[in-house]
Amino acid sequence: MAHIKVSKPELQWLFGGMGFHNSEATMSGMMSDEFKNERVLKSHYEIAPTFTRVYGAFPDWTQEAMDRFADYYDLTFRRTDTSMYVVPGRMPFHETHEEMEEFAKNVVDKLEYLYKQRDMKHIRYFCATNELSVGNTYALLSEDMEKFKEYQRLLWKELRRRDMPIGLVASDGSGFQNFWQIDWCSEHMDEITDTYCAHNYEICGLRYDDRRFYDKVYSEVGRAVQVALQQQKRFLLGEFGIHDGGHFTSKVMRNDVFAGYGDRRGEAEAALMCVEQAMALINAGSIGGVYWSFCDYPDPMLRDWSTSREGQLRCETARFSGHGIDIRYNKNGCFRWDDDDKDYSSRPFMYSIGLMIKYFKRGSRVLECECDDESILCCAVRNPDKTHSLILLNLSGSDKDAEVELAIDAGKAYRKYSFSVENVPYSDFNDLQSYDEKLDTASGSVKLTMPMHSMTLLTTDYEDTLPSAVTGIKQTKNGLSWKACTDAEHIYYRVFENGRQIASTVAASLSGERIHDGAKYEVVSVNKWGNCRK
Repeated sequence: MAHIKVSKPELQWLFGGMGFHNSEATMSGMMSDEFKNERVLKSHYEIAPTFTRVYGAFPDWTQEAMDRFADYYDLTFRRTDTSMYVVPGRMPFHETHEEMEEFAKNVVDKLEYLYKQRDMKHIRYFCATNELSVGNTYALLSEDMEKFKEYQRLLWKELRRRDMPIGLVASDGSGFQNFWQIDWCSEHMDEITDTYCAHNYEICGLRYDDRRFYDKVYSEVGRAVQVALQQQKRFLLGEFGIHDGGHFTSKVMRNDVFAGYGDRRGEAEAALMCVEQAMALINAGSIGGVYWSFCDYPDPMLRDWSTSREGQLRCETARFSGHGIDIRYNKNGCFRWDDDDKDYSSRPFMYSIGLMIKYFKRGSRVLECECDDESILCCAVRNPDKTHSLILLNLSGSDKDAEVELAIDAGKAYRKYSFSVENVPYSDFNDLQSYDEKLDTASGSVKLTMPMHSMTLLTTDYEDTLPSAVTGIKQTKNGLSWKACTDAEHIYYRVFENGRQIASTVAASLSGERIHDGAKYEVVSVNKWGNCRK
């Protein structure tokens, strides 16, 4: 039996939270009500990420596009109290210093409008460009770090002049081979840098069940954390994912996908590996982490002008979603965005990294975990309200019995959640999995069995309170409606037809095409702890 000990270290550090890259924030105008209410908002509220990274503050952003972005913020990040890291997808190419100055001014104009006029106070970080990219060229500024420094200096000057408390991150470069940029930025531009930042998608040729992957991420992130620490700063893993260096390609398209894409088993393996990387970044001291990405992009955009509403939105989305989006798919989401077939189904990431993001929050303190079995990985945090969450990863090809010793006061029983490569807990409506059982912590320890190739999440971050019953259910030729739930902890509704679930939604109604005469309907509220009356 493996032995695991969870304790409070003498010196703790605060964790800044985890979340997704939310590209859909600039694409909200293209969402159908069904997709928005039953997938995007529903999943966002259920997971409630406390950190996010979004594309935004483009120098030529239109007023309409900015306001649509701010409206989406009001529906999402404001409601879930989510800290934001904003970055334009790729900056335009500039030949002169005057053009660079104009770029900085225009970008900060947009940030000032959002921050001051639209009250988007959750904007915490900014960077000149995504992964040092300019124009058509990926990572061009990695070959001219002095020019990157000048872009950042001009932005810093504008932000300070306007009394904007938004910190700049550097360098936002991607890949372990480019972590040298953290050293360079620390040496040459620390005075204008708030937080050091890098990305990682490399899996270093390793399998999901190879402990060396965790050790590699832990080592590389830990070294960057130490570079930042020398300047009394923090390090952020601003994007991470699981790529194997390849892409699916068609005759004209480049397809940005994760390792294992299209293979049911391979996708589950990548989902477990994603959690492995997240655990490593937390234990190594990163202030936070961002998984790429929340949901897929829809089909590639067209910049061609059209007088139709859909055509204008496609043109706008291509223009303000990062250079290159109109010739690239991004299919890395926790769920799909396929309007043609109405395929909004989930991927394994929803039930692995999505679940982890829900319980590893901003403002928590990282606990110390020790384990005498190298095939088991551990990571834990304690929240300000004294609840805590613990993740155990069993990388081995056999079930593992384990005893978790708690050198902290749990205060209540654990809820135990599970995800395994062999048994992904899919939901037709993208609902997070329910907890399996409760484990008594009164003795100061718990015993459990972890399936092979699995993640086990234990948490005391819950209440057993049931939501109020949903009333006022009415069926008409236009669909189904009901009285909105006013519980403070309410998140979304589940709708049942003759006892079978047919939808999850944040709306207080369901369209008529799915409602049938003579059927019996029930609606239940689901609260922030996943509790419901059915």
